[in-house]
Amino acid sequence: MPEHDKKLCGDSAKEINLDAAPEDFALLLNLIDHRPITGSHSWPELGKVMDLGNKYQFFHLCQLVIGHISHHSPTGNPWTVFALASQLKLPTLAKTARGDFGQSHLWYADEKGVRAKLMDGATGVYAAALLRAIDLNVGVERWVYDSSGNSRWIRGTDWAGVSRDFDLDK
Repeated sequence: MPEHDKKLCGDSAKEINLDAAPEDFALLLNLIDHRPITGSHSWPELGKVMDLGNKYQFFHLCQLVIGHISHHSPTGNPWTVFALASQLKLPTLAKTARGDFGQSHLWYADEKGVRAKLMDGATGVYAAALLRAIDLNVGVERWVYDSSGNSRWIRGTDWAGVSRDFDLDK
C-alpha cells in the first residue's frame, strides 16, 4: 500500500473502514467498474450492495443494479430491494423486484391478508401502490398448507400482474 501523501490527502484518515463483507464490496466494485458479472445474485445480496452504495453515496449504483438485473434475474426474497427502492424513489427497480414477491413474506398475500407490519421498510406511497396493485390481482381461493403444516383457504396473488399494475400516480 502506498504511503499516506499529506499533500494529496491532507489530514484525512490514513485508513478507511468500509464496514462491508468482502463479497458485497467486490460486487460493488465490479458493478461500478462495469466488469462483466457472470451469473445472477440473490435479491438480498443486491440489497446489501445497494445499501452499501447508498451509504457511501455511489448514486449511480442503483442504475447499474437495474442493468445487471435485466441480464441476470435475481433469486430469493426481493423485499429488501423493494423497500430500499422505495426509500431512494426508484420505481423501476421497485417494479422489477415485485415480479418475484412470490418468494417473499408476501407470497400468500391478498387484499385482506396484508398487514401494516408486513410493509416494514417501504415508504407510504410505494406501500399504498403495492396494496392497490395486489387488490387488482388476487386470484380464486385455494386450499394451502403453510410452513407449520396448518391448512387454510387463501386467495393467491398474480405477482406479474401486480408488477404490471403498480402505479405511483394512482
